[in-house]
Amino acid sequence: MAESKYYSNIIVLREGTLLTEENQVRITRDFANREIFTVARGLAGIVKGAAIMRINIRNAVPAKGVEYDPGPDGAAAKPKEFTFIRGAQQLTGKMIVMQDETSHQANNESELNFDMVGPLTQWEPL
Repeated sequence: MAESKYYSNIIVLREGTLLTEENQVRITRDFANREIFTVARGLAGIVKGAAIMRINIRNAVPAKGVEYDPGPDGAAAKPKEFTFIRGAQQLTGKMIVMQDETSHQANNESELNFDMVGPLTQWEPL
């Protein structure tokens, strides 16, 4: 019989403050490696482009209001430090809020979703 294990969530901190209402985090690191094809060689190689990191966070909205409104950060387009912790690793970067949206549907919680972009960073040990 296989031994059961504990699995990690992704913890999100903005400027050192824990975002407790997040319920989905997606971190996409685009290394911007692009294929180069030629007629004679087919796949001729790879060219390095400008890497970027994209973050999507979905929050549940408590009845008393949101814990973090990304609107002012997005309007200012000023980078803020976000840290993401998974397992025994963390990833920290200066991110700019690009958009946010609020939604609700029957039999579901209200949501506040926001997307951010920033420079590519690497996961590091805690």
